[in-house]
Amino acid sequence: MSKVVGIIVNREKKDALNYAFSIIEWLEKRKIQVLVTRWGGGKINRDDLIADKDEIGKRAELIVSLGGR
Repeated sequence: MSKVVGIIVNREKKDALNYAFSIIEWLEKRKIQVLVTRWGGGKINRDDLIADKDEIGKRAELIVSLGGR
């Protein structure tokens, strides 16, 4: 079974996108599959990682929320 991590990015936190990009890079180097919401994936030009929140919730073993509230 492959490892899957979901990433949710707070739209109102500018630094959250930078952190998301770095985390995705780190995870992919370790062959861990990443899923991100449509908004986050679009903002970092990674449409290949986009999944809706329901799919992320079902498939991800870990969900990382960036930017708090």
